[in-house]
Amino acid sequence: MSHRIVTLKTKMELYRKKRVTFRSYRQGRTLCPVTIVTPPDRPFIHTFFDICPWSPSGRYLLCLMLPFENREPRAENRAGICVIDLQEKTIECVYETRGWAMQVAAHQQWGNGGEPAPASGTTRGCILFFSYEVQQGCRSDHAGS
Repeated sequence: MSHRIVTLKTKMELYRKKRVTFRSYRQGRTLCPVTIVTPPDRPFIHTFFDICPWSPSGRYLLCLMLPFENREPRAENRAGICVIDLQEKTIECVYETRGWAMQVAAHQQWGNGGEPAPASGTTRGCILFFSYEVQQGCRSDHAGS
């Protein structure tokens, strides 16, 4: 486990779509092929065991980019909610949140009707969620109660 602290970049860098080099995990030493699809320079998690990180189409993977992995987060720590396009081999950070934890991530999950990805966060003490339309690259913020 890495103990480095990674700060999220500026908004411009954070939301820019980037290519990812997929690589084998322990090639030849597993019962079936396993592929790592996240960049090697940052720690990533998906969410709790009972939430499927794959989109209904199977094309996208939803994950959380952590700023560190060696301690529990504090209120000021931000993590990035990312969408990995498994077909195009790209990753895009679509939202930055302070509402996350090591075990459950940010409760990010796919919507019922297709590709939008709702997740939680906080801003100025108010709970919110957002939806993201992958095909159009549009995000909508929604206030909660």
